[in-house]
Amino acid sequence: MIAQAAQQTSGEDSLASWIIAIGTLLAVIAAVVLSVAPQISTYLTRPIFKVDFKNEEPYCRTTIEGYWIRLRVVNSGKSVAKNCEGKMVRIIDASTNQERKDFDPIVLRWVGSTIDKPIDINRNEDEYLDIIQTDALIEKQFLIRAAGVEKNPMGINLHPPRRDYFLHVELYGANVEPKFVEVELRDAKEDDKIRVTIREMSSVKK
Repeated sequence: MIAQAAQQTSGEDSLASWIIAIGTLLAVIAAVVLSVAPQISTYLTRPIFKVDFKNEEPYCRTTIEGYWIRLRVVNSGKSVAKNCEGKMVRIIDASTNQERKDFDPIVLRWVGSTIDKPIDINRNEDEYLDIIQTDALIEKQFLIRAAGVEKNPMGINLHPPRRDYFLHVELYGANVEPKFVEVELRDAKEDDKIRVTIREMSSVKK
């Protein structure tokens, strides 16, 4: 009788231990979930850059000033992309595969911007980033559309000769992962025959 009672007590203690252990485990799991929930939420609702280009309007524009080429930058994420900028970081001569040494990374101009400062891009909206243009007054040169710059700054050549190039562009913002693209620029005698293709890159050499 005593042995049976002791066995019953031992069983109850074992069950209680299991209940405590399971309760402790559930509490740990709940604590972990609560600790990572904000990061998961931020990841799922983050802004995301998507970049595209077509050899047609409005990606290309003909004006009295020349022929304009720009990238379309879309925020395909679920929150506002803050303080977005685009920067041209390299110019490579396509015929020699040599990087131009008379150029340093420089911030580009958003189309329609009158203040040449970083902009916010709302979710599911897009903005156009000026890359390069021909100049009606300078037939044999391109003009890089640098933000807030009218003349060559600090010795940087913003008027490279017209030829074929690979242009490396970085897009970034305060709360969005950078996007790197290579712009392949194929020149032609007629501005509307200039052809551009782009491809995404994992990074660009600075």
